[in-house]
Amino acid sequence: MKSPERVLITGGSGFVGRGLLPILLAQGLHVTATTRSAAFAQNEAVKWFEADLAWSEAQWLQFFRRDGEASVPDVVVHLAARVHVRRESGSEAWAAHRQANANGTLNLARASAEAGVKKFVFLSTVKVHGDATRPGQPFVATSPLNPVDPYGSSKAEAEEALFALHGDQGLSVVVIRPPLVYGPGVRGNFASLVRIVERQIALPFGSIDMNLRSFVSRHNLVSLISHVVCADDGYGKAFLVSDGEDVSTKTLIRMLAEVTRSNSRTFKVPEALLRVAAKLVGVEDVLSRLLNSLQVDITATRRLFNWSPDWSLQEGLSDAVSRRH
Repeated sequence: MKSPERVLITGGSGFVGRGLLPILLAQGLHVTATTRSAAFAQNEAVKWFEADLAWSEAQWLQFFRRDGEASVPDVVVHLAARVHVRRESGSEAWAAHRQANANGTLNLARASAEAGVKKFVFLSTVKVHGDATRPGQPFVATSPLNPVDPYGSSKAEAEEALFALHGDQGLSVVVIRPPLVYGPGVRGNFASLVRIVERQIALPFGSIDMNLRSFVSRHNLVSLISHVVCADDGYGKAFLVSDGEDVSTKTLIRMLAEVTRSNSRTFKVPEALLRVAAKLVGVEDVLSRLLNSLQVDITATRRLFNWSPDWSLQEGLSDAVSRRH
């Protein structure tokens, strides 16, 4: 594939998209981005369009052909996704995620192939492999798929459909599987943990110093994505990404205390007791992310793309905290 000139980013106004757009523009690429909201403050250097994960293949094909050949990108980077919605549960959650993340992705990919797009980069998740690893046994890209929740399952289903489509009408597929992504503006459990540390609330994780978890800063993730966009390799494969260093929950809290300049501390409570308490109050899923290990091995990613994380975990945490407001 010749060097790309035109790139389409779905979910361009999202957390990862906002970090990726300036990187691609700095590389001299012509960037088009989709968003669900026309009210998004648009970067004048980017052509913005409203689009939705519910679009059919025909709607995407019409979008690609709106201005003839000039509107067809060389590369599609599919970031848009449905993530966990608190009010959903059971079969409703599974159906909603499958429709958006699996069916929606396949509609876009099929239209991309028919329109003449050459590369389709899909942002998946490490959760296609599961929610936990044994210490010292990180996931690799060839680890079995074993998702346990609607989000991970829908992403795994999308991956399988994409790899089946790989090569159709010249379309090459590359999949990237990150662990938890953090950075300026991140929300969810990571943001909640930062706020707790800042408030100097003592946390009962002093004994949780043997688990190991991988993270990836948005800075490092978009660095890899930009490499993949322009690389002439990796076709038909999946790749893991992280900051390249794994830490225990106790160490993560200490590092957050350092970058927030807080006097946060931990105290020891047996892990078994923590799990019992979490079950009683209905927060098992949240607590398991703090107690379990979840490591990824990025050796293959480094080797194939000649890429390494730009920032250390410490640098990433410092950036995330300093640019929150």
